[in-house]
Order: sequence, then structure tokens, then C-alpha cells
Amino acid sequence: MCSRLIIASWILVAVVGCTTHDSTSSAIAKQFAESKGSSVSLTVAVPGAWEKVCVLGPYSKNDTAKQTLGFEWNAEAKTTIQTNEGISLLLFVQNKQVVSYVEHPRNHGDFSNLTTQCFTREKAHFIHDPKPTKGWPGLFPKNVA
Repeated sequence: MCSRLIIASWILVAVVGCTTHDSTSSAIAKQFAESKGSSVSLTVAVPGAWEKVCVLGPYSKNDTAKQTLGFEWNAEAKTTIQTNEGISLLLFVQNKQVVSYVEHPRNHGDFSNLTTQCFTREKAHFIHDPKPTKGWPGLFPKNVA
């Protein structure tokens, strides 16, 4: 019994030690939770230099990334967006270059309705619409919903 407990503890330490903590996604999730699931402002949640954010939804490939961004970016090699339906990929762009990106869990603010869309930093404010006319419940631009 004791040896099983020790083995389970080592497995837990190994898994936790290998898990990367994404502060950007955490900041977005925290803001979404603090608003009681009603809104997210990426301008507030994501500091640093970026002029626009582009969204790729589940199953997006490199050609979708290129079409959305206007330049080549290897989403398939750098992320799990091509196979992971539980995330939206947020790409933060400055001077026609991805300066940061985050695989954001959809259950902490779902951006997937916005796939292939980009928003300037000034317009990166979103509200949750539980009954949209098109798509499924999720985040939409503040000025549209």
C-alpha cells in the first residue's frame, strides 16, 4: 500500500512538473471568471506590445493561419489547434509578426465563433452571448453583440 502511494506521488510530481503554466491564458480566464462569465478585455488581460489579435478555432491548419494573418505562420508545428477542439488559438501580432500566442481553453471564455477574424487592440473587448443568432454561446466583439 505504501509503495503504491509513493509511486502515485512520483507520477503526480512528474505530471505537475511537466505542465507549463500559461500566464496569458490564466489572466484571460481570471478576467472571464471575475466578470461572472460575461466579458473579457484582451487589452487589459494581455499586456505588452501587440497591435491586433487574430483567432483560430479548432481544427485550423497552416493555410487558415496564413489567410487570417496575411503571412506565413506554422500553427501546426507550434500548437495543437489542428487536433484540439477544446481550445481557441489567440495570436497576438505586431508589425506583421506573431509576438505571442496562447492556446486558450474554450471553457474559460470561448473565442471559437471568431475563428479567422482579427481585432485591433482598441477593439479587443468581448462579451459573452448565451444565445447568439449565429454560432454557439461564446464571446463576441463588444460592439456587435
